[in-house]
Amino acid sequence: MEASKPAGKKPPRRKEARMFYEVRIYNAKGKLKRIVPPEKVSQGYWQSFYNALTEERLRPQVKRGRKPGFLRQKNN
Repeated sequence: MEASKPAGKKPPRRKEARMFYEVRIYNAKGKLKRIVPPEKVSQGYWQSFYNALTEERLRPQVKRGRKPGFLRQKNN
């Protein structure tokens, strides 16, 4: 026997997981100025992320810290 489904009821829809939501921008008076879609927000975020990585790689690495033991002057 096959289990019957109740007529007229749909299974609950699965919500799509999002990393970014739309951004609403308001003017000084509180009126909606524009809405930035999630795709645009995501694009801006990842672009700035990769730009920061590139800049970090291009910056010269300066190592600071203690000198190794054989280079330190000994105080007697």
